[in-house]
Amino acid sequence: ALFRETAADIENGYTLKLVNKTDADRSYRVRIESSGKSGLTLKGEPLDVRVPAGAVVSQEIEVGAPVDVRGRHALTFVIEADDGSAKARIDSTFFGPM
Repeated sequence: ALFRETAADIENGYTLKLVNKTDADRSYRVRIESSGKSGLTLKGEPLDVRVPAGAVVSQEIEVGAPVDVRGRHALTFVIEADDGSAKARIDSTFFGPM
C-alpha cells in the first residue's frame, strides 16, 4: 500500500540507505521539508542515525499527515552529517487517499 490511514493521521513508510564512506563513525540528522499547506511531519523528529565507518545503514522512516490530506505531495528528505561535512537532499512524494 502507498499509504496507511489511522484514526489520527495518514502515514507513508520510507527506507533511507545511509552510506558512510569515511574511516570514522558518523551521525547524521534526518529531517523533511514540504509545503506548509500539506502538514507533513517526520515521525520521531529530530531523527539522528549513527553509521559506522565504511558501513551502509537502512533506516526505516515514517512521515505523517493530517487525515484530511488528499492526493500527492512533494517532500524532500534532508540529511546532514553532525560535523557539517556532508549534506544531501532527496526529493520524494507523499501519497494520501484520492
